[in-house]
Amino acid sequence: RYCYAASYEGMLYDVPTEVVNEDVEGKTVTVGGLAPKVTVWFQVRVRNSVGWSPWSETSKGYTTSACKPARPDTPQLVDLQTHRLTMSWTRPNDHGSEILDYTVVLAEHGLSHRLRSMLEESDKKIHRGIERIIDTNGDGACSKDEMKEAMRDPRIAAAVAAFVDESERALVAKLQPKEYRVIAASSLTSEPFHHTFEKLLGGTDCAVAVRARNMEGSSDWSIALDGLRTPAALPEQCPPLKLVTAYSDSLRVEYRLPYNNGAPITFMEIMWIRSMCPMDRYIAMGGRPDPAAKQRADAAQKEGRVFAPVAPPPDGPELAPPLGFGGSGEALIEGLQPGTEYDLQVRAINDFGKGEWSVTLRMTSLPGKPEAPGHLRHATSTSHAKPPPSPRSPSASAPDATGAAQRDLTVVPVEEGDDESDDSPLEHQTVPTVFFAHTGQLQEPEVLSVAADGRKRQKRRTLSALKAAAAAAEADDIPAPFSRPE
Repeated sequence: RYCYAASYEGMLYDVPTEVVNEDVEGKTVTVGGLAPKVTVWFQVRVRNSVGWSPWSETSKGYTTSACKPARPDTPQLVDLQTHRLTMSWTRPNDHGSEILDYTVVLAEHGLSHRLRSMLEESDKKIHRGIERIIDTNGDGACSKDEMKEAMRDPRIAAAVAAFVDESERALVAKLQPKEYRVIAASSLTSEPFHHTFEKLLGGTDCAVAVRARNMEGSSDWSIALDGLRTPAALPEQCPPLKLVTAYSDSLRVEYRLPYNNGAPITFMEIMWIRSMCPMDRYIAMGGRPDPAAKQRADAAQKEGRVFAPVAPPPDGPELAPPLGFGGSGEALIEGLQPGTEYDLQVRAINDFGKGEWSVTLRMTSLPGKPEAPGHLRHATSTSHAKPPPSPRSPSASAPDATGAAQRDLTVVPVEEGDDESDDSPLEHQTVPTVFFAHTGQLQEPEVLSVAADGRKRQKRRTLSALKAAAAAAEADDIPAPFSRPE
């Protein structure tokens, strides 16, 4: 018999008779079922045909060795939100050696349904591998003598540690967990212990498990807490838009679906804001625009939004995987101005609301036709003037006090009897200066000229119109042109 107290004042435990008599000749007995790291005291007595002898004196105390911790109980769910999960667990039996740390694991999606079976298979594989290492005689069984030898031989202990580490790396590579973390026991102050997994996604299947480790090794994994699913939420942030085709009054763009966080995406919202138009660039370069043209540019729409419906697969784009992007679609943004820069962003919409705006991308519409010139006015007329300057000369373009640009028109006189097919050289004559306003679409210096082009009727009409305009403007007080650097 044996007792856990040297005075034998506590509970007494009888060793079964069949165990005691298993090796009567060798006078040895093996007592099993003892707790790790406990001290036990023994007494023995013998029997002959007459009867039992008295009990022997109490033996000295024998202490069992420590071993790896017991398997922890299944974790408990404390809190489950869209982007975090909190679980708790209790301290398992340390089996005579203080627990050093705990390992927690979180698996997502399809692997969450397999976490329990994968951890159980990993534990069985480790047990079989350790038994093969300890079985030094190769008989396929680990005897108690071999167990004792393994505890004393550092080479066997090193081989067991290396095998366990390799098996753990293989498990992590196969499981690909969302989180696999070792938590020091000293950082856990009160039971039950808690841990929170962060940065989760909505609508995600999850499973968690825990194990303990002391100086003797790691326990088996707990039974996994599975069947968890995070609540659905707003879609994730979209990637930037991509320009497909630019037109003078519209832009065709491409978007890609973000992860929907557990609720299907129904619309893509595209926002555009005008950044700079040709009128802004013209003013920035020192131009003085016609007030009417500037007023039209200021009155144009400066921002807007487009909603593109998203059909579910297979008719719509492919769904995005977690932490990734899915299929693409296109949207047309209309009602834009030619040659104008726009800042564009996109976000996804599901039943829970609107996601975060994407990074801003700047796009430019194609240039368009210039607007009509402003009101024409006539300046002073000279009958004997110097030959006109070239269109690129400094005096060829100069604004008046109202911002209108001045142009000297060179006209070739045509006699009434000239033949339309006659291409003979003609003399130049200076005609009244014509004033007209810059338009918002022109980006190069304007040049207005009338030259011989083989069409004599057109020349005669132009010359007559200019002479008539000069005669009508003789009484007008129009300032003379002035020069500025080109």
